Amino acid sequence: MVYMTMKRTQIYLTTIQKEQLASYAASSGLSQSELIRRSVDIYIKSREDVDRKETLDNLAGIWADHQYIPDIRKLRTGWRNRPER
Repeated sequence: MVYMTMKRTQIYLTTIQKEQLASYAASSGLSQSELIRRSVDIYIKSREDVDRKETLDNLAGIWADHQYIPDIRKLRTGWRNRPER
């Protein structure tokens, strides 16, 4: 069993957010705090995916203007001609 340390925090919600949160909590049987924690987890995960995609997008094409890139076709031909081990 994994035990997590909880840290108390305080947030401000609009009246509508508070009412909807209370309604979702009542219908789901979960506490409002649990719904907030789950929402934060979902948000954090979505940011990790966005950050990963942004990193890959930033890397795309970084070698486009590099003049010393070997011809991949020549490299692949050499792979086929390697002796068996």
